[in-house]
Amino acid sequence: MPFIKIKKRFAMQKSESLGQLSLALSKVQSKLNTNFTSCDDKELELKQIWDAVRDLLAENELAIFQMPTDTGGVTTVISHSSGEYLQSTCYVPCEENEASVRNAVSAARVMGMVSFLGIPFE
Repeated sequence: MPFIKIKKRFAMQKSESLGQLSLALSKVQSKLNTNFTSCDDKELELKQIWDAVRDLLAENELAIFQMPTDTGGVTTVISHSSGEYLQSTCYVPCEENEASVRNAVSAARVMGMVSFLGIPFE
């Protein structure tokens, strides 16, 4: 089966200032347990990350939201209550079938989360 060719790459977008978002994110990172290991089930991996960060994000007025884009692509946005934000899109090449696309989107969501939160992954 053919791989999907990515026609367009998106650069990271950001608000004009990042001071409050950076401060809040540093507080999250200082309390975050980073003992995560990668596994084959990306949906389970994503759930484990969310369980670990949900309360820390809320306590520091941060939100992460993710939206699928093209096949195998996900745009991740981390925003602060001040209005500051960072946004980036990640693509994972995949075959054009439901299972491959679902796995690629889950993998892209994991990569977006760990990248923005600074979580090291094996």
